Amino acid sequence: MSFLVLLTLPGAAFAGGNQEDEMMAEARRLIEERNLSEAGNILTTVVLNDPERLDETEALRSVIKQLSDERNARLRELIRNLTEEQDFERTLELIDEIRELDKSENPFSQQLLEEAEFAAIVGAGRERFEEIMAQGLELLSSESYGFAVENYLTGYDIRYEDFLAADYPDFLKEAV
Repeated sequence: MSFLVLLTLPGAAFAGGNQEDEMMAEARRLIEERNLSEAGNILTTVVLNDPERLDETEALRSVIKQLSDERNARLRELIRNLTEEQDFERTLELIDEIRELDKSENPFSQQLLEEAEFAAIVGAGRERFEEIMAQGLELLSSESYGFAVENYLTGYDIRYEDFLAADYPDFLKEAV
């Protein structure tokens, strides 16, 4: 967490109230809020307008890089979880962690996380469905028909809230 120290260091050597000071303060705030892309853009503008601030901007860029490296490590784990391990619960945890590390509004990143979240939710639902069906088959094999029906009925809550919130016609929702 050494990057927090860099964020709190005042730009004392550059104090003067000019536009670059305000931009540096804004970049620090954006880094604290985890809006890394916008902070990086501001730092680029600062160094273009005032090349003497290169060291100061580079210190903040190193903070952005550290946070980006953490995010990228989580992204690699996310992909591994979805494609190899299929640990959907961990995948959802990773998505939350990634969103906390970088709150930038990058449309590509947002789409990636939304699709990964959808895949994890569908995968978890599929696993639950397969468990319900296997348990139901066991119950049917032992001629426990009432328990089998109860078991099968537990599957109706899989993604039920999402189904109700979706824009399906009322006649379809009522049928379910």
